Amino acid sequence: MNAIRTRAFEHGFDFTVFIPTEPKPSTPAWLPPTRLYVGFERWGLEGAAAVIEQRVLDEDGTSRPETVMESAARLKRATELKIAQQQFERSHEGTAKANAAYEEFSEALKAGTEVVRSSGVNVEYKTSQHFRIVSCDPVNLICSWYPHYMNSIEDIDLHATFYKGFPELPGFYPSFNKAAQLRSLKFRYGLVRMDYSAYVTKASPAKEFSPEQLADHLLSQLMDVAERTSRD
Repeated sequence: MNAIRTRAFEHGFDFTVFIPTEPKPSTPAWLPPTRLYVGFERWGLEGAAAVIEQRVLDEDGTSRPETVMESAARLKRATELKIAQQQFERSHEGTAKANAAYEEFSEALKAGTEVVRSSGVNVEYKTSQHFRIVSCDPVNLICSWYPHYMNSIEDIDLHATFYKGFPELPGFYPSFNKAAQLRSLKFRYGLVRMDYSAYVTKASPAKEFSPEQLADHLLSQLMDVAERTSRD
């Protein structure tokens, strides 16, 4: 956002093409209302590609079909990344990085909770060996991470579940009324590029988050869920 706005201040928004990948997207407040973007849900991948191609041509760029050698090189890169991802998930190094990421996420979640509290919202952060909990009455965000082995995080997800009320958890007292699950999200920590690992959503379309970004994302979700619940 900051990079786009800074450049747009000097050159306007004509250099941009916006293609939301989520269903029913909302226009960012900083984007001028006159700036249109491509409806990916309606026009699909080919429509989006055609718009991008036209923008390249408008800027005196060139467009050509991918050669066989380029296709082969792309396939090779994808295959090598897939192998590296599997090795990452089944290694001490990958497990250590995932555990460190969860600690970074936990610290960011705690710090974010303090920032929210400073704004006047009544939130509370609690933790146990496996759980990271943020409460914004009557909604509770329960995050959990259970690595079973020292050298593998294969098929291990970070779970983030929103409840109205407090569920039964080891070491905590549940709410008097049975908690109702409102939203459940899963994130896999893994190698997304050869030199970069991050949390990735299990739902489509996939999104990647650093530990700090994931903490901010979930806190924003909590505020949204709490607001919706308070209106019900």
